[in-house]
Amino acid sequence: MKKGYVLITGASTGIGYDSTRLLIENGFKVFATVRNEADKMKLSLNFGSNVIPLILDITDSKSIETAKSIVENQLGDEVLVALVNNAGIAVSGPLQFIAIEDVRHQMDVNVIGTLLITQTFLPFLGGKLPIINNPGKIINISSISGIFSTPFMGPYCMSKYAVESMSDILRRELSVYGIDVIVIEPGPILTPIWEKAKQDTSNSRYQGTIYEPILANRMDIINQNEKNALPVEAVSNLVLQSILKNKPSTRTIITKKSWLIKIIKSLPDRFVDKLITKTLKKGKLVGR
Repeated sequence: MKKGYVLITGASTGIGYDSTRLLIENGFKVFATVRNEADKMKLSLNFGSNVIPLILDITDSKSIETAKSIVENQLGDEVLVALVNNAGIAVSGPLQFIAIEDVRHQMDVNVIGTLLITQTFLPFLGGKLPIINNPGKIINISSISGIFSTPFMGPYCMSKYAVESMSDILRRELSVYGIDVIVIEPGPILTPIWEKAKQDTSNSRYQGTIYEPILANRMDIINQNEKNALPVEAVSNLVLQSILKNKPSTRTIITKKSWLIKIIKSLPDRFVDKLITKTLKKGKLVGR
C-alpha cells in the first residue's frame, strides 16, 4: 500500500507517541496531536520532517478547526491513510459518590471528542462525494474496560463501551464509502499512566464511605496491573498491522489475559457479580 499520511491523536506519550515512532520508521508521515508547545517541540526534535505536530484539544472546536486547516493544506490532493483516535483520559471512583462534572468530562473527552475528531477528518479519509478509490481507515483505541465493567472504573468503562458502540455504528455507516473502522482493546500497557495513577490522591474524597477500606488498597492493584502490563510496542505494532492489512480484524483484545476476559464474558452475570462482591467484601479491589 502507499505510505502516506496518518493522523494520531494524543501523541505526547504512551501509545500515541510510540505509534508515531513506528509508523515513521515504516515510511509513513504522521500528523501527531499534542496539547502544548513542549510536546510539539519534542516530536519535531525526535522525528524531524516526518512528523507534523498539531496542538489540539479534542474537546475544543476552535483548536480542531485550526488543525483541520493545517492538515488540508499539507495533504493537498492526497487522502489520509488512517485516523488513529488514541487521545483519552481515565476517571475512576464509585459511581454512587463520584462528581457528575468528572463523569461529564470523561464522556466529553473519550466519546464526544472522539466523534468530533472523526467527523472533522472524515472528508480527508474519503468520507465525501464523489466516492474515491483507496479510502482511509479509522482505528479507535478502546480498552478491555469497554467489554468488561469493573467496580470503581465506572466513568472510564462507560466511555469505552460507548467507543465500542460508536465504532460498530461508524463501520456500518461508512461502509458505503469503503472506510473501515478498527477497534483495539488493550489491557494494562506500560505507559506513564501508572505513575500518574500512583500520584492521584483523589480517593481521599471517599473517606467515611463504605468503599474507604477497599480503595485504601488501590496502590496494590496499580502495582499489580503495572507488573502485568504489556510493552507499549504491542499496541503500536497492532496499529501498524491494522493499517497495512487489507481486511484486519474489526476488534482485537491485547492483554496477557485475553483468554480470561473471554471466559468471564461467557459466564452468567450473576455468577460474575457474586465473585466480584466476594472480593470486595474482603476489602480488595478487582483488577482489570
